[in-house]
Amino acid sequence: MSPPNEAAEKFKQEGNAFYSQGQYEAAIERYTQAISLDATQFTYWSNRALCYLKLSQWREVLHDSQQALNCNDESVKAHYFLGRALVELGEEPHEGMKKLSRAKALAESQSNQTYAKDIEKGILLARKKIFLREAETKLKQRQKLQGVLQRVLQSSQERGDMSADEFQDTCSQLNDLFQTEKERLQPSNRNVPEHLCCSITTV
Repeated sequence: MSPPNEAAEKFKQEGNAFYSQGQYEAAIERYTQAISLDATQFTYWSNRALCYLKLSQWREVLHDSQQALNCNDESVKAHYFLGRALVELGEEPHEGMKKLSRAKALAESQSNQTYAKDIEKGILLARKKIFLREAETKLKQRQKLQGVLQRVLQSSQERGDMSADEFQDTCSQLNDLFQTEKERLQPSNRNVPEHLCCSITTV
């Protein structure tokens, strides 16, 4: 990797200052200017990816973290941000977990325990999101099945294959069964704990 362009570095430092003040959009503008002058510096891409992460603009996080990895495949942050984006977008969540694990391994190999602990929180967050998403999919499938079974019972009752009392009793049992399954698939707390939030910063 070539030495950074002096003007590009100036834009990066300005971006870092805006980031530290929570002015993420202004920081993005500065990092974009830095990238336009020198797209070979992975920190410009990863810093901008972090700003997009703070704004929950996951498609942009995905793009910038991939660009950062093209410049430096050993970037802990880029692997971490890419993993988070893949999980959040829900398109390749398990590939996202691999990227998060890779980030953790790199952080540990570089003796960066602060990052390693933060990434471990990200992994826990990702696992929870994947679990909730899969649980929601299963719940929708159960609800669809419940509707099909209720229609079958309704048709059977209309044909005279069961009495009204039998129909009501069977429907009640069916509803109880699916309600139990619904409660099993719906965690009592879907909110993400504060301690799982990312604290990784710019460089």
